[in-house]
Amino acid sequence: MTAWQRKVGRLLTLFGIVALTSLFSADPAFAQTNLESFGQSVLNLLSNGLLRTLAIIALIAVGVGWLRGRVNTEALVTVIIGIAIMFSAPWIVDQLGG
Repeated sequence: MTAWQRKVGRLLTLFGIVALTSLFSADPAFAQTNLESFGQSVLNLLSNGLLRTLAIIALIAVGVGWLRGRVNTEALVTVIIGIAIMFSAPWIVDQLGG
């Protein structure tokens, strides 16, 4: 057996010991949570300021394009309707869900 083979053998033995130790001393994951709380966290993140910021940027971009004559009125109305739907989405879902 060469020195390289002995070195690889020791390394594999060490990895095996570490794997067995971690297998027998495993703690439950702290990331165990239900999907509903994850979805609520995403909704809270978007509702706080991110959606408002994106809506403002979209209105600025479409407004500048409309003033320069590069965007028609249809695009401006589409953006405004999209923003209205984004911010009233929880109310719409509540009305449809009963």
